[in-house]
Amino acid sequence: MRPSRTPQIRASADRRGAVTVEFAICISILFLFVFSMLEISRFIYIQHSVQMVAYESARAGVVPGATVEDVQARADTLMIATGVRTYNVLITPPVINSLTENVAVTISCNFADNSWLPPTYFTGRLISTTISLQHENMAYLRPGDTNLESVIGNNDDEPIDE
Repeated sequence: MRPSRTPQIRASADRRGAVTVEFAICISILFLFVFSMLEISRFIYIQHSVQMVAYESARAGVVPGATVEDVQARADTLMIATGVRTYNVLITPPVINSLTENVAVTISCNFADNSWLPPTYFTGRLISTTISLQHENMAYLRPGDTNLESVIGNNDDEPIDE
């Protein structure tokens, strides 16, 4: 005849199913928090990246001699470096020359196209930033002036430091 189980062994065997169910519930909540933190972190990262790339691109466009192609190339290089795959760049004005007063760069992207996970919290969320900087030639030019020498003077008679 087989000996009967002690009460402690019987209670332990009865709890095995409960432990499995509790683990399944707890691990699903843990995964929910982990993946939520990943998605929120990626959203903040992309938002910050778009802001910094817009600033750096506008900065590339305000130096004397810069062109729209220089601004676009700078934006493309930095967006690829940050890992943002799909984005739009709008540069205003469409032609940058010596009479340009301001350069504005608008970069926008859809978070769903750049998320590592299937987006659940930020579905359809558009991230967009516009940065406008004054062209560096405006430090010397007054409205209507095209001759820099009349504004800043001629320094041919200045003594040379030796």
